[in-house]
Amino acid sequence: MTLAGVHIGKRLGQLSTLSRVKHYRGHGVHSPFVYALVRNVFMKRREVVGEQTALFRELVARRTVNRRRAVQLQNLYNYCGYTGYSFVGGTGIHPLRDGEIAVLTVACTAIERMVDEVGESRGVVCVIAPRDSDERLKACRRAVERHTGTSIDNRGYLLLFFNDRLPKQHFKL
Repeated sequence: MTLAGVHIGKRLGQLSTLSRVKHYRGHGVHSPFVYALVRNVFMKRREVVGEQTALFRELVARRTVNRRRAVQLQNLYNYCGYTGYSFVGGTGIHPLRDGEIAVLTVACTAIERMVDEVGESRGVVCVIAPRDSDERLKACRRAVERHTGTSIDNRGYLLLFFNDRLPKQHFKL
């Protein structure tokens, strides 16, 4: 079926893109924390110089994400002043310490369990490639629903902030 000469499925796909456009460059984001992240972290194309660049180097070396996403995650690390990071594969996650990023590269069946295991920390969980498959996307959505804080879906990764001062909000950038 076509609508104005374009297949209806393609038109519906364009509508989902419009839901992300409203947050482009921070427009329509009513959270000061997320607005600052968009402007000072996600919009930067170059690495913000910080004390550590180890996370960026390890992300690129492991080929976990592309260079642009690695720069964004390193900028997040430096901007928020995180003190450590860990990569989580198929094994369990240790309780996340305050100020730490846990990068999840696990199978979709373990995402929810590992997010639940994070506990009462003040760190952030980064789920790499939340849209790799329908099953992984559904697992990420269920984790966001159960999560009590702010979450950001940046297409290449999903960030879940475990901070009791941040309200329950979900942003698609």
